[in-house]
Amino acid sequence: MKKVIFEGVSDGVVVDRIVRDGGFSMPSMHFHPEFEIYYLVDGTRYYFIEDKTYPVNKGSLVIIDAMQIHKTSAFGKAPHDRFLIELSSEPFSGFLYDVCGTTAQSLFAEISGVWEPDENGRRHVEALLHGITEEFKEQKAYYQNLVMMKIIELLLFVARLKTGGAFPAAKSLSLTSKHIQVQSITKFISNNYDKVKSLTVSEFPDDACRRRIYRVGAL
Repeated sequence: MKKVIFEGVSDGVVVDRIVRDGGFSMPSMHFHPEFEIYYLVDGTRYYFIEDKTYPVNKGSLVIIDAMQIHKTSAFGKAPHDRFLIELSSEPFSGFLYDVCGTTAQSLFAEISGVWEPDENGRRHVEALLHGITEEFKEQKAYYQNLVMMKIIELLLFVARLKTGGAFPAAKSLSLTSKHIQVQSITKFISNNYDKVKSLTVSEFPDDACRRRIYRVGAL
């Protein structure tokens, strides 16, 4: 069962917080031109990024670059509570450049991945997410600018972790046969993106890869 806790939309920014009571998996792996910031408020999930599988837990922060193949799936029947920010390249990238002298493309390429902040870091992240939520709810003067500034602060917090040598190593990959096959499929997509027009099974030119997709049921 899905419960929408919050939804907010402004120019180039979509934010939502959703709670599901267990067992939900995204129906397909996908990619898109928007950037994503995913924070797991509570619960445990699997997160597939490109050709790797990560278990993510309460407090995990996931940064997804534009056009990165990704998917989340259930960890057993555990419920979860997640916060998601989706950013179009503009106007966010232009705003970021004016503030920091860098583009969204450069910053997300640098910090994409799975992060595990410590307790203080989680409190800081959650305070920023709460601030974003409140700005959307109240919609006072300049709220859109303040939303983007808080998102920039969140991204720079991650960049500071990396610069300071606190980049959290990816957790052990799941070694189940299903996840190994999913990694094989996503690696094929990454290496053959110019041949794959969509993530529909019939679009894959490789018969062996199509057979793997049908077995896994990932796409």
